[in-house]
Amino acid sequence: MLRPGLTRFILALLVVISHFSNGIMLGKFAVCCFFILSGYWISSMYDKRYSKKENKLKVFYISRLWRLFPMYYLFTVLGLISTILYYPEFFSSISQLGFFPKLTVVISNLFILGSTIPKYRVLGPAWSLEVEIQFYLIFPIFAYIISKSKNALIIIMSFLLLSLCTYIYYKEQVEFNLLPYIFLFLFGALVYKYRILFTPKVEKFSMVLFLLLLGSQYAIPSLHRHFMEENSYYYFLVILILMIAAIPMLINSVYVQTNANDKVLGEMSYIVYLSHWVWIQPYYAIVWRNPVPYSIGMKLLYASGVLILTGLSSWLAYFYIDRPFEKRRHKWVSSQKEQRP
Repeated sequence: MLRPGLTRFILALLVVISHFSNGIMLGKFAVCCFFILSGYWISSMYDKRYSKKENKLKVFYISRLWRLFPMYYLFTVLGLISTILYYPEFFSSISQLGFFPKLTVVISNLFILGSTIPKYRVLGPAWSLEVEIQFYLIFPIFAYIISKSKNALIIIMSFLLLSLCTYIYYKEQVEFNLLPYIFLFLFGALVYKYRILFTPKVEKFSMVLFLLLLGSQYAIPSLHRHFMEENSYYYFLVILILMIAAIPMLINSVYVQTNANDKVLGEMSYIVYLSHWVWIQPYYAIVWRNPVPYSIGMKLLYASGVLILTGLSSWLAYFYIDRPFEKRRHKWVSSQKEQRP
């Protein structure tokens, strides 16, 4: 079994690698797996920490936004600098907009909500943060239903199935909204509520199934051609099946005891997820948008440099910015009044 921090870090690396290559199509898969794990961890934290506070909703929302925004703002600023230097067309396209569309672009990049307009995101990965925040907004409602309603499972499963149908049938129209992804968060929440755990045999079988399915998408030309069409229904269905196959490994990882090093990896996964976009822009400008094609060796050399810069910037941001903010956040949460017995 993988440890929880290592699992999240591997998923972040899959997103990074997918942005370097047109052939590695697992970025969406990794983000969807993050949503499942987020549903579990948010449910766990809300139950064990926030729900015991006197003003639990205030503490919950402030704490979650406090976790997201410091790193988001840091890499948005760095992303702006990178975009100015290597992708000035971004600003020229915005300059052609009217006043209110421009204002919307500024507000959406400042507050994440609304940043799901792909063309005008400073940080490409911000779309998933918006989906995450949308889930935070409605999570207390589901937490109340799960804890109070006698028909909680029926209600939650109904929402889960509605979201799943939306994912399958209307994915292109609502790709960056919460609705097609809420079934992932809710499944994670149900895993926490009912302590779902898979046997080692089931986990091994599911991973073999996962590898066979993924391998077939690259080994069989007809399947590979459809899988490479990222906006096709075939691609969405394959990603869905891959997620189902990976669920035992994902779920079992949350029950594995963590240690100090694993905790660092888990906490750094969010930073790596954001920071790599700063270095992707120069990589795209130098390698992808260059009129003279680079050799595979040169592409690998540039990609290695970007990975090193991503790792270094993530490490510096983690220890010198993220950790101080996190210490203050945890101290603030702990200082909030508990409910009276």
